[in-house]
Amino acid sequence: MSFEEFYKNNYIKLYRIALSTVHDDEESRDIVSETFKKLWQVWDGTKEPSALAQTILRNKCISHIRHKNVKERFKQRIIADKDIATGPDIAYERRIEMLRKEIETLGNEERIIVQTVVFEKKGFKEAAAVLNCSYATARRKFATLLLTLKERIDKEENK
Repeated sequence: MSFEEFYKNNYIKLYRIALSTVHDDEESRDIVSETFKKLWQVWDGTKEPSALAQTILRNKCISHIRHKNVKERFKQRIIADKDIATGPDIAYERRIEMLRKEIETLGNEERIIVQTVVFEKKGFKEAAAVLNCSYATARRKFATLLLTLKERIDKEENK
């Protein structure tokens, strides 16, 4: 069976599985597209394309759900942060100034991540391309960097 035939015969099935898992039409289409892209990359050596496609799809759905949960937890943390959410403007401005100072002390690689993800509002794929590392590495470095910056600022505030 050719890849094109497999695609035509299985797209709807994989899309329905993704939709029933992530409950979002656009995200489901993206996940299925990514699944077929990954499958295309290993197509020549694939003996059981249906099983492999379902495995790839399942893993991509799980990753999507995990990422969505992380984003939601991060959003809730920011909302729960009393200094930022409900504090007076002076405290907020002071905290922003401390953050700027801390960013200036970062190494080149860390500043690139902050610049790309925060200020340019690009994704981890773009940051990974600039840093010449994997998507997962860029995401991990950014998460570590956020925790480090938060610890430094909290420490500075408690002086």
